[in-house]
Amino acid sequence: MTDACLAPIKIQPSGGRLIDGDCMIYLVSDKVSSFGWLNYSDNNVLDADDFYQGYRVGNSGAVVQFQLSAKCSVKKLNARHVIYSVAGPILVSGAFREIIECHASDGVEFLPVVIEADSPGVSEFWALNPLRIEECVDMDRSEFRQTNFDMSNPCYSFDYMVMRDAWEYDAQIAICAEARNRWVVSQAIAAACVRANLKGLVFYSAFDMT
Repeated sequence: MTDACLAPIKIQPSGGRLIDGDCMIYLVSDKVSSFGWLNYSDNNVLDADDFYQGYRVGNSGAVVQFQLSAKCSVKKLNARHVIYSVAGPILVSGAFREIIECHASDGVEFLPVVIEADSPGVSEFWALNPLRIEECVDMDRSEFRQTNFDMSNPCYSFDYMVMRDAWEYDAQIAICAEARNRWVVSQAIAAACVRANLKGLVFYSAFDMT
C-alpha cells in the first residue's frame, strides 16, 4: 500500500489557502493558471466535451494529443500536477493519477497523452475522464444566474460557488452537475494530495469567480 492510500488526515493549508477540514468535497484548481500552455491538436478524434459526459471514451483507442505553446517551457510544464486548456480535457500527472486511482479506481478513466514540444523530456501526463456526474453546489449559498430557458436542463453562470458538505451518494471524484467544466474530489483525495506535497494544487470549499 502506498502513502496515497493511507487514511485521510485533517487538511492543512495548501497553495496559500486554508482548507475547511469539515467540508467533504472540494473543487480542484491550480495555484497559477495553466490556460494557454497547451494547444489541443486538430488530429484528436475526441472532442473536449466528451470528457465531461460521465461515460467511458477509452474504447476508441484514442491517444490525446497536445502541442506545447511558446508560453510554457518543458521544465515549467513538468512541475505541474494538473493542467487546464481552453479546448481539451484536464490533464493530471502520474503522481496525481496514483492518488486518484487509490481512492476511485472504478470512478474515473485515464487516457494516454502525447505532448509535442521543441525540447525533449516532457513528463507523463494523463487525460482525466471522471465517470460520475454529481450535484455538488449548495445553490442556496451560491450566487449565480441561469443562462438558458430550459428548466429541465438549466445552465448556470456562477459569481460565487459554495460546495455542498457532501455528495448525496458515496463518491470520490465527479464532474460538477451544475458546472460541467468543473470537477470535484473527496476530502480523502484532497488530504492525500496535501500529504504527498503535490505542489500547485488548491482545493476550495467555496470559490469566488468574479
